[in-house]
This record gives sequence, structure tokens and C-alpha cells, in this order.
Amino acid sequence: MAKEAKKYFEDIVLNIEEINQFMVEIDSFITYTKNNMVIKAVERNLEILGEIVKRLKNIDIVLPSSHLIIAFRNHLALEYDKIDDSLVYNIVIRHLPKLYQEVKTLMNDH
Repeated sequence: MAKEAKKYFEDIVLNIEEINQFMVEIDSFITYTKNNMVIKAVERNLEILGEIVKRLKNIDIVLPSSHLIIAFRNHLALEYDKIDDSLVYNIVIRHLPKLYQEVKTLMNDH
């Protein structure tokens, strides 16, 4: 694995782990919506995650969900006034664990 790709994979893992840390005290969607600091921290890390995936794509490494991650990053950055908290929460709870496992597997395989 190229040094640059390895760094991007490490950054993805770090970002997901940070999001998980922000979510430690969050036990439900309602709790999530009541904590603006967590919402903003999670959204920012998802933006960064999208940028990392975009950079991976630029060096010809495409994850199965790259286009969705990049599109969501653009949505967070450009349409900040239309962010659906339930969508963000769903991504964090359902999709980030899968991405985390995919990236960890890729790192271990190379």
C-alpha cells in the first residue's frame, strides 16, 4: 500500500474513532438532538471523512461507498442549513461501523 493511501486509511480510522468518542454518552436520537456540541463535532468529522475519501479517490483508491460519502460531505459543507439530524445519526449508528471494518480490513490486507 502506498504511503499516502496508508495515511488516508489511518485518518479515516481516527475520524471514526473520534466520532465514536463524541457519541459515548448519546444513548438515543433524542439525546443526540439535545446536544448541539456533539452534533457539530460529528458533522465536522463527517466532513473531514468525506474529504479523506475524496483524496483517496484522487489516487485511484475507491471504497465501495466513496460516492455516497463524498456526496454527503458536500451536503454538509454546502447545504449546512438543510442538514437532517436523523440522517446524520443514522449514518453514525448504521454505516460508520461498516466503513470502519472495511478500512481496517484493507489496512490489514496490505
